[in-house]
Amino acid sequence: MRFTPAARVLLREFLSTSEGNGGMTTIEFAILVPFMVILILGTIELGLDMWVDASVEAAAQKASRLGITTVVPQGKTRDQAVQDIIDSTLSTWTTLTPIERTTVKSYASYAAVGQAEPYTDVAKVGHYVAGDPYTDVNKNGQWDSDQGTAGEGGYNDIVSYNITFTMHSFTGLPEMLKIAPLVFSRTFIVQNETVQTGSSQ
Repeated sequence: MRFTPAARVLLREFLSTSEGNGGMTTIEFAILVPFMVILILGTIELGLDMWVDASVEAAAQKASRLGITTVVPQGKTRDQAVQDIIDSTLSTWTTLTPIERTTVKSYASYAAVGQAEPYTDVAKVGHYVAGDPYTDVNKNGQWDSDQGTAGEGGYNDIVSYNITFTMHSFTGLPEMLKIAPLVFSRTFIVQNETVQTGSSQ
């Protein structure tokens, strides 16, 4: 098949343009791929992290609902029952070898939550120093910056349930961005029932 001179010129121009566009497309693709990968990994990481965060919140809520009754479960202590329900709720993530810390403290009132034991600032330094007279609210024989008593408390007590869940990321992206490990924390503060409702069977 023979082409006229004009047809040959048009064919050369078309082939030249196609080759140029192909090279440009390749360069654009090479530039965009890393951003696309980061976007996809970021979306996956965010979704899974939100799932973990919701699990930690559910664990703290379930633990507080169990403890609020002041009922002693059969065959275990209240501490064990609370920890068991937390471990069960967070069991989905145990393969990631997380570090889970649970702190349960009871107080006489909402105003006392997280507050230090009262003391007399003898030296006027603005903070407690050894030797200052203090009120041992939690009866542990020492001054504490948090007057709460460890455990789920008794009738009418105010109880703080705090869960801190520390883990590595799912995709490795937070590590690349130097924002790992990931820490999820939830605190529920509830008031125990004022009268006994019964015991578990």
